[in-house]
Amino acid sequence: MKGKIIVISCLLFVVSCLSATAVAAQLTLPGLDKVFAYSFYEPRQQMVVDGKNVDEVRPIASMTKLVTAYILLQHQPNWSQRYKMQKVDDILGSRYYVRPGETFTLEQYWRVALVGSANNAIKALIHGLGLKEAQVVIEMNNLVKDLGLTKTKFADVTGLSPANVSTAREYHTLLSLALARAKIIETLQLKNVKLKIGKKTRVVPNTNKLLGQAYMVAGKTGYIEESGYNFGALLSKDGLKYQLIILGAPTEAERVASTKNLALWLYDGIIPEIKVVPKTASAYLSPAASSTEILRATIINGRFGG
Repeated sequence: MKGKIIVISCLLFVVSCLSATAVAAQLTLPGLDKVFAYSFYEPRQQMVVDGKNVDEVRPIASMTKLVTAYILLQHQPNWSQRYKMQKVDDILGSRYYVRPGETFTLEQYWRVALVGSANNAIKALIHGLGLKEAQVVIEMNNLVKDLGLTKTKFADVTGLSPANVSTAREYHTLLSLALARAKIIETLQLKNVKLKIGKKTRVVPNTNKLLGQAYMVAGKTGYIEESGYNFGALLSKDGLKYQLIILGAPTEAERVASTKNLALWLYDGIIPEIKVVPKTASAYLSPAASSTEILRATIINGRFGG
């Protein structure tokens, strides 16, 4: 037991010695060098184990919707209740999966809001519950205050406002909270949502392009011009779970590439065209082991006491 404690302590020391900047410079994964921030988080130990710019404040865009959804669940929606979308629900930046004058259940608005990231759907859901958006924003800010998240602020319910901000480190807490709710994680795992409009069917695809691959459990995308392309996700392989946050990727393609390649590097030791050899703690004793290899071996084999 004493030996195990010593090993774990050494592994933690190695990670603490690898600065986020140094690691980012050595991970030659497509897209990673262009993202503003990324972060790996181990949920069991509630610990950020690798990243860059993890404490820098950034707009989180539609990743906001997970917090909005969490708050709305506290109001115990009647999911079969129907609501006719009003013009006030429709806003610039909405994907027109649901439109003013059309009637859907609160369950359908919920799914379209989280799966398709539709701004008008989340507003319709709020109004269908008889709530005011300003009230929901207050509850969202009270939540982060109660959680002790000092760098996270909300100005609207959709994420369209660049004043909706957080950091990679603080958003891990919000992601953990949201994904602990079965209603949220099960919705995020839907490949699409099908809406019957008369005789026609409208298909709403999931904005998470990596669903079903790269060890993806569930995730939420976000984009506005001020934020770049963001992503928060839960990954899992053989019971080993990590969260991954990407903030400020310059394009959607680079958001997908950086997420996928980070996941494959973490779980399989794969850098495109390169196989990372070390798979045991003996990597620490190898003079040829790069800091990138050491970092991965630390994360996977140390598991930080988990």
